[in-house]
Amino acid sequence: MIITRTWLNNFIDIEKISNEKLYETFNSIGLEVDSMKTYYIPSKVVIGEIISCEKHPNADKLNVCQINVGDATHQIVCGASNVVDAKYVAVATIGAKLGDDFEIKKATLRGVESSGMVCSSTELGLPNTGDGIMILDESIGEIVVGKELNEYPKVADTVIELELTANRGDCLSVHGVARDLSAALDIPMNNLEYGSDNKIKLGLARVAELKNSGSINGRLKYTMVNIDELHTSFVISLRLAFINELQTDNLNNIVKYIIHTTGVIIRAYDVTDFLVEEEDKITILANTKDNITYIKANGKELSILGVNHNSEAIATDNSKKVIFEASYINPTLVTNAVSDNKLDTDELYYNTTRGSEPDLSMGIKYLTYILESYNECNFFDGVLSSDDDSEDKVITVNDNEISNIIGKKIEKSKILSILIALGFKVQSSAEEAFGVTIPKFRHDIENIQDITEEIVRIIGINNIEAQPLKFIEVPRINTITNRYYAKKAFRQRAVSASFDESISYIFTDKSLLEKYNFPIVKEELDIINPITEDLNTLRTTILLNLL
Repeated sequence: MIITRTWLNNFIDIEKISNEKLYETFNSIGLEVDSMKTYYIPSKVVIGEIISCEKHPNADKLNVCQINVGDATHQIVCGASNVVDAKYVAVATIGAKLGDDFEIKKATLRGVESSGMVCSSTELGLPNTGDGIMILDESIGEIVVGKELNEYPKVADTVIELELTANRGDCLSVHGVARDLSAALDIPMNNLEYGSDNKIKLGLARVAELKNSGSINGRLKYTMVNIDELHTSFVISLRLAFINELQTDNLNNIVKYIIHTTGVIIRAYDVTDFLVEEEDKITILANTKDNITYIKANGKELSILGVNHNSEAIATDNSKKVIFEASYINPTLVTNAVSDNKLDTDELYYNTTRGSEPDLSMGIKYLTYILESYNECNFFDGVLSSDDDSEDKVITVNDNEISNIIGKKIEKSKILSILIALGFKVQSSAEEAFGVTIPKFRHDIENIQDITEEIVRIIGINNIEAQPLKFIEVPRINTITNRYYAKKAFRQRAVSASFDESISYIFTDKSLLEKYNFPIVKEELDIINPITEDLNTLRTTILLNLL
């Protein structure tokens, strides 16, 4: 799982927390840090504003740009084809050092003087954000022409790779990781920014409906949008490049970004692929059979809930009307369904089987905000929803029992605050025992021992003093011990009456069994790799060992 500092900062204020403290905290709460890298942009690389861009008089593939770098306007020759689409770019000014042996100097390119270089992401040591130069926008923060790029934390970010255990599917998102970090650092979580939109919108219920056939054992939400123009902001492109998920399709990039940020499973479908012209409404049907939920729209299959999607209906940059599906399903159900029915799966199956984020509203709202902030689009008003009716798991625990398991007295108030910070709901009472409602994203929590482990993670194992292991003997007389003592007494009396006891292997020599005409086992039951050659088959009698 890969995250960045500024990405985490969407959910939790860690501006004053050092990288060393983050490293230590992640390891102490069981999110082992595999690597941590801070990207530094070389000095004298600044934000430039392109004033004009003309073709080079002596080279078809070069452009001559007049670029404002704050204190002056420089003429810079650039060979990237996308420079004609750019307004704000990263400019390495005279004296900037890109790498150990590359210093920017004035140059003459095909007869035209150039004072600086317009940079791509890889030339600045960042991952590849696309062909050509970096095109900057306000997603990095307030654009100040001439300001050094290294002063923008969203560009000069720290990338952290975490090693997750299989049961921590709740941390397969930045939101999930931030939740654990919030509890460990005792810093409150921030709500995601959704913005506000005062556009007059057409109600979604007027053009689409959702019907269920049987209990779906999960949750579904749908929204729909008309898209006029679509692109990916620079910060989204950079963050996806950090996690090795950046693709050329802008819509797919945005969906991946929402999933990685919130943990909500999102799929996008092109409405025109299943829309029937004669019908006024789009009918989405969730049909459940043998714990498998098939999602269809106007008779065409869209997806199998939590398993896969129909690639023929998937939306792309060319899609003008898109339906977004947010879903959650119990991981155990989807794993059993795939195993029992040999279903094909897609890349999101990994997330659903480990426990995705059940708060679908968060995913839909953030998706809406991101699309409307950086693109020309118009969402329909409202969502179509279907919620599962399964009861939440409640475990009754006792704060004294938790303390006994830990080996240290933990105040009840501390236990409650940790559980609430981790997303558990607590039914507190004046008594020692209290009920803990397990959130659906923590399907791995089964008993008081699991809850105690959560308390220990956040308190820190190093903050719990070692205690000597104590063994307290209790009466252990039962049917098994009575039977054992009876057999022991019988053997001792037999020995005292001059009987001999023979103890032998369950293996024996097959040739000896045949020699003395004892029965032998079937050939396929012979020992393939015997300890010794005279122990090559199973014994059929103990008499042979008495001879």
